[in-house]
Amino acid sequence: MTTPPPAPSAPAPSADVPRTIASPCVGVCQIDRETRFCLGCWRTIEEIAHWARYGDPQRLEVLERLRERQGAAGQDRRRVTRRRQARLDAGTLDAGTTGSRDP
Repeated sequence: MTTPPPAPSAPAPSADVPRTIASPCVGVCQIDRETRFCLGCWRTIEEIAHWARYGDPQRLEVLERLRERQGAAGQDRRRVTRRRQARLDAGTLDAGTTGSRDP
């Protein structure tokens, strides 16, 4: 089992810390027992818990880690949601179509 790297240090909440980068959460909140990463967003429990306190530099660091984790797992994006899979199965969505949200 691979141990995830430690989360970036979380500064204390402050009005001075810029926070313009949105959470990568996709509402699929399940932690994989083996990797300890969320199956939806690829964050660790620590990264999820501290996200609201991270400034943009820490958030960018986490997002880069997510890309690295996905690449190491052979995936270039998050898992397909049930809604998207149903649309793919029904032939109403091209498999190569990308987008961050399912309409």
